[in-house]
Amino acid sequence: MTNPHPLRSLMGFACLLILTCLGLQAQSSGPITWFCPAEYNNPAKLGASLDYPNLFNTQYDSQWSTARGHIQVLKIYPGMLSLSTDAQLSALFSYLESKNIALAIEWGMLSRDPDTYIGYGVEGYAAPTEAATTAARIYNLGGELAYIAMDEPLYYGHYYTGTNSAQADVEALAADVATNIAAFRAYFPNVIVGDIEPVDAMPEDWYETTAAWLAAYEDAVGEPLGFFHLDILWGAVWQVRTPYIAALLEDESIPMGVIFNAAGGNITDAQWMERAKVNIQRYNGSLCPDPDHVVIQNWMTVPAYILPETSPTAYSYLVNYYYGSYATAAAPKSFFRLYNPVLHRHFYTMNEVEKNNCLAGNWISEGSAGTVYPGTTSATNLIPLYRLYKSSINNHFYTTNTTERDNAINAGYISEGVAGYVFANASSGGTPLYRANGGLAYGHFYTTSLSEYENLSTAWTKEGISCYLP
Repeated sequence: MTNPHPLRSLMGFACLLILTCLGLQAQSSGPITWFCPAEYNNPAKLGASLDYPNLFNTQYDSQWSTARGHIQVLKIYPGMLSLSTDAQLSALFSYLESKNIALAIEWGMLSRDPDTYIGYGVEGYAAPTEAATTAARIYNLGGELAYIAMDEPLYYGHYYTGTNSAQADVEALAADVATNIAAFRAYFPNVIVGDIEPVDAMPEDWYETTAAWLAAYEDAVGEPLGFFHLDILWGAVWQVRTPYIAALLEDESIPMGVIFNAAGGNITDAQWMERAKVNIQRYNGSLCPDPDHVVIQNWMTVPAYILPETSPTAYSYLVNYYYGSYATAAAPKSFFRLYNPVLHRHFYTMNEVEKNNCLAGNWISEGSAGTVYPGTTSATNLIPLYRLYKSSINNHFYTTNTTERDNAINAGYISEGVAGYVFANASSGGTPLYRANGGLAYGHFYTTSLSEYENLSTAWTKEGISCYLP
């Protein structure tokens, strides 16, 4: 398609040269850092990023100067485009240009079908004409679109089976996105287009299908994907699949990015940030390759504020955390919970050898009671969780309170050292560990489940929150 804007083509070429140099720099001195807070004015996300406009107000420059120094790309959602005024978007684009930060959007590159209703209400889809109108609006308001991150076209176009799903083959998906990419490139001919996919949410054929998708995309668009960002679910699968997808992308010379975030739900800002920090530690401590793109992204209603970067509950703090010393420290380990039906006792340990020895006896695994840190250098404000044992009543006792520990020793308990390191108070964002005492019949019981704690029988004396687990 002939480009109707030759002057902007020259500008786009200059932008491409800058981004190319940036990419070479990323390979030698570090990753490209993307920043994508939750949009502030999306009615579906009330309470998210209440101070988003302050990012583009020079009055607040000092409140994220360090984080901004790490950021090369700022990504916005379609909601930011559709719900912002022209004046707001112009100010945003002008600010990014003044700070040499590239503009990216996350976009549903698949086309909804008005005849069959395929794609209606499905993530990753947009109206057939929306790509062209969006590109024109960004262009006319002075924006220079450098990146487009496609919103999971393979997952929602091929694997998704819900209402109005397409379940299309990869060739059909590639042809569809190629049409919409052409609409964007009529205004931004050098825009770099990449993909976001939740590969650990895909079924067992994920590797072969992803490889076929990469090939189909290159055939349809005439070039390989510009990048591939992993929307990790932070369960157990990502550590198995990430090395495979990383190797596949490396073979195709496609930069790999990782989205660092946390799950939402009914949690506080501090809890969300703590979980995101732990996920960063877990990834950095894994055997998975370092990402070419570090994507600090959020679409939850927490945390509510982005600034200032010095606040541990403000979203920009997470950028600085990623490049700080704690990000590469040891991640917390599972605090295994076991039960002995003969002794009517629970036991908790992060030591896998100890756990396996218990399993070889009469103990039954009850999964994980949460996580604890193995040392004091992984986070701020960590305190020891002491473990004690009294053989005459077959009871293990855990406490962070030194007075309680000493009183237990005076009552005949033997100190068994430190079970792990935990947080002392709720301001850390940790998960409460509740404690109950079942007396001589049942000993002590610990759980992070409030419902389990509240539903204990009257045989138990509820003793409240013992500590906060990372």
